[in-house]
Amino acid sequence: MDRPGIKIRGIYTTALTRLLLEGGYRITDPSDAARERFPFDVNDEGLHDIQIRDRPDRQGVTLVGEWELTREIVIFLLLRLPDMIVSSFETPVNFGEQAKAAVEFPSASKAQLDVVRSGVLPTVRGHHRLRLIDPRELERQEEYLSQRPGDCDRVGTELFRELVFLPLARESLARIEHVRVNGKVINLGEGSLAAADAANQRVVVRRFFRGGRYDGLDLPIEEGDYALTECREGDLFVRHTYYSRMGVSKGIYVNINTPVELYPWGVRYVDLEVDVIRRAGEDPFVVDREKLRKITVEGFISPALEERAAQVAAQMLDLLKERQEK
Repeated sequence: MDRPGIKIRGIYTTALTRLLLEGGYRITDPSDAARERFPFDVNDEGLHDIQIRDRPDRQGVTLVGEWELTREIVIFLLLRLPDMIVSSFETPVNFGEQAKAAVEFPSASKAQLDVVRSGVLPTVRGHHRLRLIDPRELERQEEYLSQRPGDCDRVGTELFRELVFLPLARESLARIEHVRVNGKVINLGEGSLAAADAANQRVVVRRFFRGGRYDGLDLPIEEGDYALTECREGDLFVRHTYYSRMGVSKGIYVNINTPVELYPWGVRYVDLEVDVIRRAGEDPFVVDREKLRKITVEGFISPALEERAAQVAAQMLDLLKERQEK
């Protein structure tokens, strides 16, 4: 008996098709492009048991289908994509209803899907992110690569510079999208671009505040306070340093997250709950380690990602201690 059929549509189709075929799954009703790229036979026209398609923001996919199969596919992907987030999983209330899941592909998962796709077609580094930014230019460059596949890394580096970093560096403002594991996007607000370092793919955003308290530092926000937020492509942390109006440091808050992704408009990452804090004149400490454990137990992230986040938190703690001693 044939295995249940999976129908895939969207910008991740080629990579997910190859990944699932290698896992022994059956793809049904493949797109015309997929038929050109994979050896499907006439029996692949059958009805599907689960459908995978892009989320509206195309930062991941949704899965709709029979409950056990949907759960199986989500776990299959979670174990193969290094920082995938299971944003939601709605189990059916009544018999016969379909389960629905939404997953996010942060930076490392997109990179892994790039690698998988490169086993089928010439694929530039950063392909899936660039599909979100300028699909026409990406298609034009990958058409060129069909004749010169050895240039994939060079072209990918150039496209990142031309389509991502330079447009971001030219902007006076940048926004920071701080995404929770449940998919909620928290816009930390726009700030002015204080620095843009092309060699290190790093930006610094300056943000000003109005009243209230700093949640992490547990200190009052005073008139003229500002933060310098340092974000570097691929880092599993974002560092916020808070200053008074006179430029005196009030403290440091290091957010642990999925690898930072730069976009022409700013920065995006998924928050992994655990953080490292150092108030001015005090020793640094880790907060919310139990929340990191909780999102693993609840199935939002894999145990491997939890372990990596905990390691980064420990490294940041040691680093802040070393700098304090100096």
